Amino acid sequence: MQDLTFAKEYRGSSTYRPGTCVPALELTRRMMAYDRRLEPRVGERVPYVIVYGTPGVPLIQLVRRPLEVLQDPGLRLNATYYITKQILPPLRRIFQLIGVDVLSWYQELPRVRLWGRGGGWTLKMWALWSPTKMLFYLVTGIHQPDD
Repeated sequence: MQDLTFAKEYRGSSTYRPGTCVPALELTRRMMAYDRRLEPRVGERVPYVIVYGTPGVPLIQLVRRPLEVLQDPGLRLNATYYITKQILPPLRRIFQLIGVDVLSWYQELPRVRLWGRGGGWTLKMWALWSPTKMLFYLVTGIHQPDD
């Protein structure tokens, strides 16, 4: 989870405009609704992750503290968000230099479930996260469990 955690600086509740959608502010509001002493210091970095939610829900509502995800088995990290919004864009910029369209490659990957756990990874997700395991699976048909 550490590799998927963002951390943004908290600037103090009075410095944000009303209605601002900033993860550090959103999490601080939630924490302070529980206990007012949980407000981070100005300049402190507030860690957060993105979880799955109901389709159409604003992204700001999918922001959670890493501890929440560890404590609540119903929350799952949004692998689709991380792949499409964080991993693919830089890969696209790199591979465009040699004429490879990473986005179309990703969209063409079959959506095959690799194991049956709730929200198991699709082949698309696995191909980006672990290309060597994905190639092994495609060639042999044998699923390698995580190391």
